[in-house]
Amino acid sequence: MHIVCMSRLLYLRGFEGILVHGGKPLIEGLRRSLDDDQAPRVYHPVMISVQEAERIVAQHSPSSPPVPCPLAKAQGRILREEIHADRDQPPFHRVMMDGIAISPHARESGQTSFLIESTHAAGAPPLRLNDPTACIQVMTGATLPEGCDGVIPYEDLSIRGQQAELNPGLVLKPMQWVHVQGADRKKNERLLAPGMRLLSPQIAILASTGRTEVRVGAIPSIAIVSTGNELVDIGQELEPYQIRPSNAYGFHAALNRAGFDRVDLSHARDDRSAIRQCVEQALSAHDVLILSGGVSMGKLDFVPEVLEQLSVVPLFHKIRQRPGKPFWFGVAPGGKQVFALPGNPLSSLICFHRYVLPSLFQSMGEPMRRHEQVLLGEGIGATGTSTLFIPVTLKQGIEAIPISHHGSGDLSALAESTGFVELPEGPLHFEKGTAVGYHRWN
Repeated sequence: MHIVCMSRLLYLRGFEGILVHGGKPLIEGLRRSLDDDQAPRVYHPVMISVQEAERIVAQHSPSSPPVPCPLAKAQGRILREEIHADRDQPPFHRVMMDGIAISPHARESGQTSFLIESTHAAGAPPLRLNDPTACIQVMTGATLPEGCDGVIPYEDLSIRGQQAELNPGLVLKPMQWVHVQGADRKKNERLLAPGMRLLSPQIAILASTGRTEVRVGAIPSIAIVSTGNELVDIGQELEPYQIRPSNAYGFHAALNRAGFDRVDLSHARDDRSAIRQCVEQALSAHDVLILSGGVSMGKLDFVPEVLEQLSVVPLFHKIRQRPGKPFWFGVAPGGKQVFALPGNPLSSLICFHRYVLPSLFQSMGEPMRRHEQVLLGEGIGATGTSTLFIPVTLKQGIEAIPISHHGSGDLSALAESTGFVELPEGPLHFEKGTAVGYHRWN
């Protein structure tokens, strides 16, 4: 048995990752509150890879309950039920072009001149062609009249009074310009699957089935706590040695754009009791806690210590990535996720978009999505020992041009950026044109 001591936490190798404190299982209340497959995994005291961090975060993403949502407010939500066709799609033989509908007899006989018997518009009850040598004028979206098996568009004929004449040399086919009943989907076939994000096409499909509401993943309540003696809120006077809490407002903007409307902002000074009070209040009132700052090795970086005192189980603290190496992640009693991000603006925003946002969507039922792929617009050197995140501007939708900046504290450099690329650890150089992962700012 090998024992590693990390702060007040002991990890016993050989005992299947049992977390102990003072010889007893750590946070019994938390362990009892979670199913075995939901119990926090072992703490990683060493630096881990980006892929391992992503896996751990995904593994501890709680599943929010499905809730009913009015269709008019479901845009951007994550579907949590199967949607089936309430009838054939299309539900009838639908006319696809304005023109005339003719009978099989007329088509097969080679007839080219037709008396217009009547006119049939979309939304009107079906008509029947009484004379197989005549025709019915039809509008796009109308039902194909009974006794007809095809439509001839106005572009292929001429109308003189009540007589329709086909253009010379026209070749007719059965059911031409007819959207056949059930060609798209049969009644009871699945239209939408759980986990889909409801964008305009999915909303339109739901409306086509007559749904007025749909079951979606509940939106979690989120607390954002910024830490630091140097922070002064916007709208207040500040000294030359103070700065504003840009990280918190950046997080809030991204969450708001993504549809997370239950977000609270607060601030704690670099003081154990102040941080503890903020964290306790946040965990008691919210589903997810996001902190900014106070997670590195400084004398006033109290966040990890306070979180452990409040029975938050640590799962990792460092990731082999630049920027954003000091990133603390853990699980609070009740399975609540706690993300403690670095304080430098670039590091913080990148970690937020790389790990936090995807996890929030996963908790609402969306599968983890594969990253977009773009091409580097110029060659980039690397150390090979860490994953690199580099802010870029995307040109023509595919070419990523790196943004010059002065380190992880250079927030203003992001003004012209559209997102950041992810360069995996290992290679020492990435050539121009290399395909790499891309993450958009939200």
